[in-house]
Amino acid sequence: MNHPIRLVALVLAIGVVGCPTASNRRGLVMNPIDERESRVRFYTPAEAREGDTVRVFRDKCGTATRGPISPNCRMTPIGQGTIVRVIDSHEVTMQSEPGLTVKQGDTVER
Repeated sequence: MNHPIRLVALVLAIGVVGCPTASNRRGLVMNPIDERESRVRFYTPAEAREGDTVRVFRDKCGTATRGPISPNCRMTPIGQGTIVRVIDSHEVTMQSEPGLTVKQGDTVER
C-alpha cells in the first residue's frame, strides 16, 4: 500500500527537478559576422571548445491553426557548424558549413 505513494512522490520529484535535456546546450545566433561566421550565445554555460560541432535549427512556420496569433511553428534542422573561437562561457564564434546561410535568431545546439 505504501508503494503507490512512493511511486507518485518519485514521479513528482522528477517533474519538479527535471531531466537534463538538450535545452541546456542551446543558444541563439546573435549576429552573423560574415557569410560563414556568426556569434552564438548559449543560454547556460556551454563548456564549448574550439572544434566542437553544433547543429543549427530554424523555426519553420505554417499557417495559423487556431486564429491569427497561433502559427504552427516547428524547429527544423538546417545544417551544422564548427566552433572556431570561445569568447567566454556563454559566447562563441561559429563557422557554418559551406552553403549554409545562418540568420540572426537561428537556434544552435551542442
